Amino acid sequence: GPDMNSSHEGEEFIVCASGEIELTYGPDKFILKAGDTAYYNSVVTHGVKAHGGSPATLYGVIFMPA
Repeated sequence: GPDMNSSHEGEEFIVCASGEIELTYGPDKFILKAGDTAYYNSVVTHGVKAHGGSPATLYGVIFMPA
């Protein structure tokens, strides 16, 4: 699929609501399951996608400097 990774100022907090999500953060990859959370600096290249062949949902809060 298309490269959905991005880098921007600020911070992000995400919650996996259902399914499994693959979080790419710099060179690392993490698998988040329902109820798992992640908090990270948005300057580092990052991206999320569904993992495991099933749909997934997440909630995200993005903090961006004024």
